[in-house]
Amino acid sequence: MGFWFDERLMLSAWFIGGGALLLLVGWRCRMLRLDKVGLQRAVSRAEVQILILAVPLGLTLALARHFESLSQSAAESNFRHDAIAATEQLAVVIEQDIDALEALALFMGATPNISQLEFSRFAEPLVARRPLFQGIGWSPRVARADRAAYESRYGQIKERRESGARETVGERAEYYPVTLLAPEADNARVRGFDLASEARRRETIRRALASGQPRISEPVILAQFDDKRGSGVSMMIPVKGLHGGVVVGGINAYRLEARALPALKDKGIAMQLDDASDPGRLQNLVMPDLKNDTGVRVSRDIPVAGRVWRVTLHALPAYFEQNANHDAARLVLPVGLALTVLLGFYLNLLVSRRELAETMAQQSTRALQQSEERFRMFASIASDWLWELDGQGRLAYCSEHFSELTGVPREQLLGRHWTEWKPVRANPEQQARLAQWLMARAEIRDCELCYRKRDGELYWVAISACPLFAADGSLRGYRGVGRDVSERKRAELELHGHRNHLQERVAQRTADLLRAKEDAEQANQAKSEFLANMSHELRTPLHGILSFAEIGGDKALTAPAARLKRYFDNIHASGSRLLVLLNDLLDLAKLESGRLVLKREEVDLNELARQMALSEEVRLQAAGIQLRLELPPTPLIAWADKTRMQQVLANLLSNAIKFSPRGGAIVIGLQHFGSMLTLSVADQGPGVPESELESIFDKFVQSSATANGAGGTGLGLAICRQIALGHGGGIYAENLPAGGICFFVSLPDAENSKTMDRLERLLGESQPQGIASGK
Repeated sequence: MGFWFDERLMLSAWFIGGGALLLLVGWRCRMLRLDKVGLQRAVSRAEVQILILAVPLGLTLALARHFESLSQSAAESNFRHDAIAATEQLAVVIEQDIDALEALALFMGATPNISQLEFSRFAEPLVARRPLFQGIGWSPRVARADRAAYESRYGQIKERRESGARETVGERAEYYPVTLLAPEADNARVRGFDLASEARRRETIRRALASGQPRISEPVILAQFDDKRGSGVSMMIPVKGLHGGVVVGGINAYRLEARALPALKDKGIAMQLDDASDPGRLQNLVMPDLKNDTGVRVSRDIPVAGRVWRVTLHALPAYFEQNANHDAARLVLPVGLALTVLLGFYLNLLVSRRELAETMAQQSTRALQQSEERFRMFASIASDWLWELDGQGRLAYCSEHFSELTGVPREQLLGRHWTEWKPVRANPEQQARLAQWLMARAEIRDCELCYRKRDGELYWVAISACPLFAADGSLRGYRGVGRDVSERKRAELELHGHRNHLQERVAQRTADLLRAKEDAEQANQAKSEFLANMSHELRTPLHGILSFAEIGGDKALTAPAARLKRYFDNIHASGSRLLVLLNDLLDLAKLESGRLVLKREEVDLNELARQMALSEEVRLQAAGIQLRLELPPTPLIAWADKTRMQQVLANLLSNAIKFSPRGGAIVIGLQHFGSMLTLSVADQGPGVPESELESIFDKFVQSSATANGAGGTGLGLAICRQIALGHGGGIYAENLPAGGICFFVSLPDAENSKTMDRLERLLGESQPQGIASGK
């Protein structure tokens, strides 16, 4: 693209800068007589310097390229301006040449009996002044019948064979032989040449005569030549008037390039000329040598006598050499290299000073390390531990004894603020005094505090410290010592504990006696209530049995049979009630003691609910109560004791029938939530007070709201709860918003229950123990 520098110049700049820096490093290593480690350090620093110097060197090259790019852009802009002007000039030249040829055609049409001398006198000045034409001629139309007369006057009509030889033309309908031409000396071979013997010229003649306007042919070999040196086109202009025919002008492509725009070559611009009349086919007329083409070009289409010529001007390297200004780029590169070298010397000076400072710092560091080692030795030998706070109250130093005492690594202790050390069970007076001392920036004397280690153990410390002040009076921190006084404090606390231990034991013994008395009274009260309930429940059926038996015995001989049957029915009813009570007591005792074994099997709760509903149908009709089942369409299987589950559902249905009013409704529902099955029984009875929703499942407890005389032992719900717990489920009750109560019995589904049984067997737990514990 005309850049005056290339990659070799850039690499040279890099090698110059890097080589100079390496020479400086080598000289310094020799002067300082560095060992292997010092030599490696010096080389590392040299690498850093090279990287630093790469920045200005890279900026220098980038600026040089930038200025060169600006110069290139300016040259390209000038080229486009020159190319546009040149194409405009070429269009004007072509237009003027066509006008001159049309003037010759008018002359031929208006002048009779024109001889070769007169034609040459008029046409040769045109050829001399116009750069386009290799030669100009006149070709009349000669019909086949007029050929002999024409040849007898002007000579034979010829055509060009493929070999290039001129031979007599064959027979055809018409001919257009070149009869008059100028200049004669350069175009002698054209005389008598039939323009209609070649298809492209014949088509051009046809179009010119048909339109009455100048027309130009596709690329042809001019009649004066036999090879590509004669590449060009023929322009045909119809002659109107006396003579007829056409005026033809031969345009040589190479002559056009050399004469139409002669200044282009000197400027470094090459011209390419193509016939672009057909959109799908581009025919080249002039093709320059583009071996060193820069890729910068300008194209323009020019209409020429019915065809379109595409002129493409190429910028050659010579153009950019003449028009690009490289002064700025030539100035930036040496200046940048010089500044880079100066920067390298300055960096070398800084490195030397830094090495001297590092040497002095190493000596000071060694002295400081020796002082610290001496201090740490004294601190490790001392039984007390040393500490120091900075001006912000953070721990800046502590000896290892303090780390061992707290159980916290020393690295985690350093940097923590003193307020983060919150004492436990500390003396409030000592803690308040410590805060006052720190706020007043005063000395700390024997302040005892208690802290807790990470493992929970308590330890006591006694600290003393003095403040550190800067020259301006500001607080720099505190420096002090600490002692572990845990043994002494433990002894003091133990002595204090012995003093108070006797009083604590007396108070504890008194409290134990009071709790034992209360437990005994509660047990006695529970036993009294149980005996009262049992005596009442047992006395009532026994009293009925004895009364009706005595009456029946007295009147056995005199009373009618119907009355005696009623006596026996009452005795049977009282006995059945007594039997139910005893069975409930035995079942509850077995369930609570864990001696009742459940006989588990797969039970369809859906089918079980339907069976129980059918068994209670007579009681429901007698009580005037409707029963509605809200059961799923598919079976819901539980791993349960079918008899005990019938007992649970029978108790719940019996209670619902007892407490539901006539005309009411009972709803039995069954749902599956996750791995749990929930059986519900809802009625429209009086419900249960919210405070009694838990206590109704206790033994001999009945709701205070069931005052309709339905009776009962108060054992049914207690048995239901024990059975539900034995199956790994539960039972609870909720009052309904519209009135009544709903009991919910939840059980694991069959899969979940079987898994629980397998786990119990693996853990070695027996079935009765599981029932007794309610798991």
